Amino acid sequence: MKMITNKLDKTTLQLLTFGAVFATTIFLQCIIFHYLFFNELLLSSLWKNPTDFIRFYLPHISIAMFFSSFVFLFKNKWWTVGLSIIFNIWIWANLWYYRANNILIDKYSIKMIGNLNGFFDSILALIKPQDYIFLSISIILMIYIYIRNRIIINQ
Repeated sequence: MKMITNKLDKTTLQLLTFGAVFATTIFLQCIIFHYLFFNELLLSSLWKNPTDFIRFYLPHISIAMFFSSFVFLFKNKWWTVGLSIIFNIWIWANLWYYRANNILIDKYSIKMIGNLNGFFDSILALIKPQDYIFLSISIILMIYIYIRNRIIINQ
């Protein structure tokens, strides 16, 4: 009976660790996205005004926790990489659209996606080196999942 309890605790710990790692990656993407838009992070407000600090970071934490809660539903964890890449595409689209039009993508802009024919060079001009941070976070998540799976298989 004790061995089953230890195994259950180990499995639960692995799930919680993976959920925390996935939540951290989504949280970092949200924070970097916010910083690239508004050029602020409010780190000093933690000491000056903790209420503003919590009000600023709570939506980012909520988004990360919402997506990471699905970790407990599926045994295969590679879907998190797909979700992270979809999240990256959404962030990139908003960043590039914002740089071109000074507004975030709305539903009317999505409907007019066919108007982008011939604008590939213009879109490439909107890409900045810091945009690749989001891709690197997804790559780190992929490496973590690969190493995690190798360790679990070897046990």
